[in-house]
Amino acid sequence: FKLGLFIMYHDVESRWSYVLSQCTEFKYRTQFLDNVPYDAVKSWKITTTATHIKIICNGVTVLDFNFEADCLEDFQQRAKLWAFQLNSVKISSDSSALI
Repeated sequence: FKLGLFIMYHDVESRWSYVLSQCTEFKYRTQFLDNVPYDAVKSWKITTTATHIKIICNGVTVLDFNFEADCLEDFQQRAKLWAFQLNSVKISSDSSALI
């Protein structure tokens, strides 16, 4: 399985959403990041452990995802794969102003 993290900024709502392949629904505007700083320049730090994926933006924790508790039931077995590898990270925007 390919494991990927997708983060998307939605200009109209001024919100950030995310998708964890093989763990959450594969659609944006379903799962949202909390407390993303409004700074124009963003520095992202993404770490994975056997049990969690943690996303920090400009020093603020915006996601602390527990694979066992937060993955959809259909993906519980696949969630264990996240402890071993993250194949890709994509951060994008639906706003041409941010590209």
